[in-house]
Amino acid sequence: MNKLQRHFGGQLPALVLFDLDGTLIDSVPDIAIATDTMLKALGQAAAGEPLVRSWVGNGAATLVARALAHAGLPAQTQEQAMTLWRAAYTLCCTRETRLYPGARECLQQLQAADVAMALVTNKPVQFAQPILDHLGIAQYFRIVLGGECVEQKKPAPDMLIEAMQDANVTAQHTLMVGDSAADINAAKAAGVAVAAVTYGYDNGAPVASLSPDLTVDNLTELFDR
Repeated sequence: MNKLQRHFGGQLPALVLFDLDGTLIDSVPDIAIATDTMLKALGQAAAGEPLVRSWVGNGAATLVARALAHAGLPAQTQEQAMTLWRAAYTLCCTRETRLYPGARECLQQLQAADVAMALVTNKPVQFAQPILDHLGIAQYFRIVLGGECVEQKKPAPDMLIEAMQDANVTAQHTLMVGDSAADINAAKAAGVAVAAVTYGYDNGAPVASLSPDLTVDNLTELFDR
């Protein structure tokens, strides 16, 4: 009996909901390219990937606000900066983004076990879908929900509830997999079990401190016996 089966009373969950950035993919390299392109367009120096990585984890608007504050630009620049950032990210979102080790293998194992999967990400679908297609994992998800698909993004439970309704699966038989407080709190609000990965974009707060049901260093550990 593997780790998932032990948590679900000897069975696998009927539905697994995945976050995207920081869970399945490391998207920071391309986010950094877009952020530096935006800063240069505003007449500022590039921030560089290590610094941008420390800004990631609370959505693009917060990322851009942090970049503007770093550059000493006024908050009134936000709207212009967001337009520049979105345009840049549209062009580079699949350039250097990669799957985390174990991500593809986990999806394959769940598919082989006839477990339904859905993607629930605060990232807009206009960015998420090309990344899924480029990395060759779009076929694993019965539905892809982005932040614009529901009234409230994570940590609200709206997206998770929508995915469960689409699959006709109850919360009792659903697992959420994510890397952040938003994922864990959304899962708790939806009444579903949650597995947290330790390698994602948690803004320096260890996910274990948020009391997820399971914690893994690699997604394949979900199948460890």
